[in-house]
Amino acid sequence: MAYIIIHPNQDTLEKSLVKVINKHLEKGLKSLEQVSCDPDFCIIKKEEKGNIKIEQVKKLQSKLLFSPFNRTNQFGIIQEAHLMTPQAQNALLKTLEECHEKTILILTVNSESSVLETILSRCTRVYPEQEYSKDEIKNISYIETFLANPLYKQINAIEEIVKEKRVEDFLDDLIEFFRIKYVEKTTKGEDNVKESEILKSLNQAKYRISKNVNPKIALEYICFQINRN
Repeated sequence: MAYIIIHPNQDTLEKSLVKVINKHLEKGLKSLEQVSCDPDFCIIKKEEKGNIKIEQVKKLQSKLLFSPFNRTNQFGIIQEAHLMTPQAQNALLKTLEECHEKTILILTVNSESSVLETILSRCTRVYPEQEYSKDEIKNISYIETFLANPLYKQINAIEEIVKEKRVEDFLDDLIEFFRIKYVEKTTKGEDNVKESEILKSLNQAKYRISKNVNPKIALEYICFQINRN
């Protein structure tokens, strides 16, 4: 069985990696460090030069030829698999095609587009959800409600935001909301042009407001752009 965990945030990838491993263990792990010397785990990471070479993949393949020593399954893990050289990715294909029934292969990558489609097609894709604080969830919910309103209600809301001097916080929440959308679409290989353009406009608006541009006009312009897109 082979998994590929896809997310741009390294901390999120590591947490999700442990969760996927724990699905196949009787006693769950809290961190990957617990199995750093376990003979049933072969963990491949980038070298000092910042990539993963074919020699490392071949080392993984040779270790996975044997049956598990102490566990029901053995695990082959490639962290930041998007750093594999083209030769290493091609070499890995054979292992994915001939994966032993007691072998669990897990790759972590920052996006779908960073590895060969032939690798993706041979793995179960895992998209971990970003974890947010209660305040972040509250802010995201507020922005979703704001954007769901028709344009005239958004304009009315902006008047209140300006009066209450919440312009900076509101812009930061908008930027974070569309950053999340951008990351989600990037991770899944979907078109993110709309989110990219909106983020650019939001950052420009923030800069202009800092230079004393009328915040109400700047925010209204943003609303027109969001609704136009």
